[in-house]
Amino acid sequence: MTHHLRNINIVRGFKWVFILGRILLFRAPNVAHAEDGVAFSVKAVIPKNQHDLNQSYFDLRVEPGQVQEVVTMILNRSDKEIIVDVALNDASTNRNGVIIYDDPEAVVYREDALTDFAMLEQTEVTVQPGETESVFATISVPEEPFDGVVLGGLRFQERRNVNDEESEGVAILNEYAYVIGLQLSQNDSELEPLIELTDVEPGLSNSRTAVIATLKNMQPMILRDLAITAEVYEGDTLVKTASMEEVRIAPESSMDVVINWENYAIEAGDYSVELTASSEQGEWTFSEAFTITEEEEEEANEQAVVIVENTSNQNPDNMMPLYFIIVGLFVVVSIMLIYIIKTRMKLKHETQ
Repeated sequence: MTHHLRNINIVRGFKWVFILGRILLFRAPNVAHAEDGVAFSVKAVIPKNQHDLNQSYFDLRVEPGQVQEVVTMILNRSDKEIIVDVALNDASTNRNGVIIYDDPEAVVYREDALTDFAMLEQTEVTVQPGETESVFATISVPEEPFDGVVLGGLRFQERRNVNDEESEGVAILNEYAYVIGLQLSQNDSELEPLIELTDVEPGLSNSRTAVIATLKNMQPMILRDLAITAEVYEGDTLVKTASMEEVRIAPESSMDVVINWENYAIEAGDYSVELTASSEQGEWTFSEAFTITEEEEEEANEQAVVIVENTSNQNPDNMMPLYFIIVGLFVVVSIMLIYIIKTRMKLKHETQ
């Protein structure tokens, strides 16, 4: 009877080790969900020269020298008067590989970007409760014909009063915006996609240390569904890696590929990057040497919000992550418990 109880206690101990291991390995953070606070909606008034009638954004087939007015409707769905700020921006690509239309300083590598020949007639619109107002933009297409597409977007954002008298203390305001794409084309000519690696340098991403490689889409076409991998070497030693999937790059614009330094200090020295971008449109491979100077090292590390001290001579990428350590301890404890059980059972058998 005593031997039976002892074995039950050992098994219970093993069970609690197993449960503890599951808690450590699979505990997930809580997720908060934002609520819908948008007081208005927008809709493009599709004109007769819409190229793809299945799209709700402007996809216009235009002629050289053509002048056209496009109209967007804003509906106030709330019971209060609202002011909507309107902007027209060129398309750009953020560091997540998403095409965006909210950067007023977006750089486009073409002689005539959309914002060079399209203009809003108003940049703010007051809309009464339950009513609709029109927003007008005039497009004056250049006389010189072009292939591919010119891409930008109309952005609509409700103006919020930061000094809300009903709020006390620090007010956190959620900002909501609508974007309607504006794409122009003159023909269906096939273009050969082309990507270039234009720069590699140390920097910051979300105020954290990184090396940033800049890819440039050389053609007036959208690059779609790119898979990107990047490896940074110091000599023959692999230092850091990065990968991205389903990347889109706006026409004739650039994108920063961030190789995260995982909060470790940037160190001066000679490095190289091996980068590959591939999709059904093609594959591009780049190998670029670059140097991080002591001035760049100091600047990046001083501006970073977090720097982890690396007290090991090992490369941080090759250090065992915490969860591997937990799994290793779990396996060791399990083996020890099994060994103890078998040893005690053997001794019991020998003494009988």
